[in-house]
Amino acid sequence: MMNEKTNPIKDAYVNTMNYVALAIIWLLFSMAGLLITAGASLSAVFYVAFRVKEDARHTPLVKTFLTHLKKTIIPATIAYLLIALFAAGLFFIHNYAAAEEATLVRYAVYFSGFYLVVFSLYVFPVLGLFNHKNPLHLIRNILIMAHIHPFLTFRLLGTLALLYLVVFLIHPVLFLPAFALYLFLQTSHMKPVFDIYIEKLKEDSPDEE
Repeated sequence: MMNEKTNPIKDAYVNTMNYVALAIIWLLFSMAGLLITAGASLSAVFYVAFRVKEDARHTPLVKTFLTHLKKTIIPATIAYLLIALFAAGLFFIHNYAAAEEATLVRYAVYFSGFYLVVFSLYVFPVLGLFNHKNPLHLIRNILIMAHIHPFLTFRLLGTLALLYLVVFLIHPVLFLPAFALYLFLQTSHMKPVFDIYIEKLKEDSPDEE
């Protein structure tokens, strides 16, 4: 008889249901906060997703999510609102530059927009998994990570493009399964790299959990 822990079909089913559940949890808590809590919910969901990668069967999704949401709701919400504000600013600058035919300004907007997307892909998982001294420390670490791991950055961008393709070019009704797949892929891409930093932090601070 095949051991429960090594049953690939059952493991695949448990993993699939976990990520679908995480997508639903994110959607519910984001909507409950009128989308203002979307960033904090995403940060907490990524934390749970990393725990699921380590132990899918024994990770209480809702309890772990709520516990971590309390820890990250302020910094992650501030980050989310600042990203939204910066994106809105770029949108208006782009429209002005297009009306004035200011080509250099438009290129600057595209460059800034690219980095804003990259920063957005990293910031919520990083907030969920690491502690930071201050906002500048967070920004510096994200920019360093994005540049020294370019293949990871491109994979994250590719997964975001896949989410956009499924939801906006195929049909919005596919959002939940597409977002569940997005969480799975992003976590799979990030975990090997993030584990290196987590182990390094454990070595530097052996007394901390």
